[in-house]
Amino acid sequence: MPAITTSVITRKGGVGKTTLTHHIGTGLARRGKRILLIDLDTQSNLSILCIGHDPYHQLVANGTPTIRTAFDSALQGHRCDPRELILKGRVNAAKGRIYNNVDLILAHKKIGDMSNSLAAWRPDTTEHSHDGSARQELSRLSVLKRLIDQVQQDYDFILFDCPADLNLITRNALIASNFYLVPITPEYLPLVGLNEIRNDIETLNRKYWGLLTYLGFPESFTPTRFAGLVFNRINLHNGGPKQLHQHAIDLMRTQLPKGVFENYLINGDAIPHAAYDHLPVWSSTVYNANKQIDAMTNITQEFMLRVTKEGSL
Repeated sequence: MPAITTSVITRKGGVGKTTLTHHIGTGLARRGKRILLIDLDTQSNLSILCIGHDPYHQLVANGTPTIRTAFDSALQGHRCDPRELILKGRVNAAKGRIYNNVDLILAHKKIGDMSNSLAAWRPDTTEHSHDGSARQELSRLSVLKRLIDQVQQDYDFILFDCPADLNLITRNALIASNFYLVPITPEYLPLVGLNEIRNDIETLNRKYWGLLTYLGFPESFTPTRFAGLVFNRINLHNGGPKQLHQHAIDLMRTQLPKGVFENYLINGDAIPHAAYDHLPVWSSTVYNANKQIDAMTNITQEFMLRVTKEGSL
């Protein structure tokens, strides 16, 4: 079976995108699944969270291939072997222990520059007509799809940690993904931004399908589907979300009856403490760590159920 690939996206930073990517990935690994994490964000937070600040910067300084290598290769007209980018046996599970079933492709601080480079890219084609233009646009959107198609059978799940921007890098990830997942906090602006995200992705799906249809092979594309919305930073009161946060959850469930995860991530100290040591929350021993551990366990289980059943939300 090919891997189930998911883009974790948002239009706003600071809503827990990287935390969610990291913990769903490692949470699935704890269930014995083979995981590939791909960091597409210029801030490289997922890379640093997985292997540590100093090791990450040392690897990049030593010339270790990153996700930028894939885009550089495409822009130069070369095929990139993803196995040359994949970092194995380096993702931290606990102090002194790593995951043997979680691999990582590192981010690069200049990956954001690739979006402009892709927009200006004119791949060589034999046609100089509308067919040539369509093939060029298809190539711009397909760099990551062509990359991960080569390792689909090596993993059970592939997760992209996307930039907080629907640029060409994020669009590449979406085209390569079966699903997209949106983290959200219980505030007004992120709620408003969700509709924009969904509309933009529907437009992207139609555009890509249109290019394939024009070129004669529409059957090769399955549109990226909405896996759901996960609330983060929920404050509890009397055993449930406080009133304002419960109102935000209820509002979204009214708008998206099946689109909002039943489980949410609560505020707490366990995840920040674990992140300080570049570890997932599963290894945390701080007081009341079990509350955030249980929340992430439930989110991971719900994610797996949502993306392994047929249909969109």
